[in-house]
Amino acid sequence: MLLTTPALRKNMRDILRWMADTSGSFSITSAYRWSQLGHGANSKIIEFIWKNVSPPKVQFFGWLAWKERVKSSSYLQKIGVLNAGSTVNCIFCNGDVESVYSIGGLVWKLSKQLKLILNVIPLVVLWSIWKQRNDYLFNSAQVNIEGLCDSIKVRIALWIKSSCPVVLYSVNDIAHHLQQVIVYLG
Repeated sequence: MLLTTPALRKNMRDILRWMADTSGSFSITSAYRWSQLGHGANSKIIEFIWKNVSPPKVQFFGWLAWKERVKSSSYLQKIGVLNAGSTVNCIFCNGDVESVYSIGGLVWKLSKQLKLILNVIPLVVLWSIWKQRNDYLFNSAQVNIEGLCDSIKVRIALWIKSSCPVVLYSVNDIAHHLQQVIVYLG
């Protein structure tokens, strides 16, 4: 069927081109700049996603979650990534079919430094849940809520410590006493 389709452009090769940048190449920076074009109601959520201390791949994941483009297990099963016998229920409650990951519109009204730190928390939680879900689906790992909570605390501490040199606390102090660190910085 594909061989018999009419040629749309003769003597021209099909190419993939990112239209949001003049170079035609995709980058996180160009995606961020492109997202800034849609000012208005979305500007706060865009700031929340792109202006925090999380790594660029997590910021991009947050953007995908905001756009409801993170693939659920039922979608992965439908396209053949997961076999037909795989569970598509939420791995944490096992009650309902896993739904689309979304971050909604959380926005903190705080000092710039504290906002950078607090904005990372929802992304860390979402990223950590997604990572554990993938580990369960693709590596047959067991669901471990306590381990998930620990990894969330450690990720928050590592991302804050690596991106905010003014935070004088150790990773261990941040992971185990985040609430006191926030009160001190507030």
